[in-house]
Amino acid sequence: MVILLVFFGLTLVCGIAGYFYAKGIEKYDINGFYFACLVFGIIFVVILIIVPISRMDDLASIAGLRALEKTFNEARENSNISEFELAAIQQSVAEKNAWIASSQFWARHPLTNWFWHPDILGLEPIK
Repeated sequence: MVILLVFFGLTLVCGIAGYFYAKGIEKYDINGFYFACLVFGIIFVVILIIVPISRMDDLASIAGLRALEKTFNEARENSNISEFELAAIQQSVAEKNAWIASSQFWARHPLTNWFWHPDILGLEPIK
């Protein structure tokens, strides 16, 4: 969230300064300043697009995790499952548990915690 606010502030400051420059209050030639405003504005818009998409992807991954957990629990109860099927499910469980650990690490990091959905922190590895 901090990064989003920083780029919003930079875009706002650039816009206000550009307005005063257009009104003739600023007497310096600052063409690079307009380029910086454009870059900050583009980054801000990209962040506004990426964050909701990322959070929706997190929710989809959580739903996939719950489905895999249900499949794994049913496979444990089923005695007719082959060793190969059980091994494939266990490999998927290991991959999802690694995803949970990685996601929770980045969800707790102060620079990237705004990027992750809060439900990630409540997940527990599949046992």
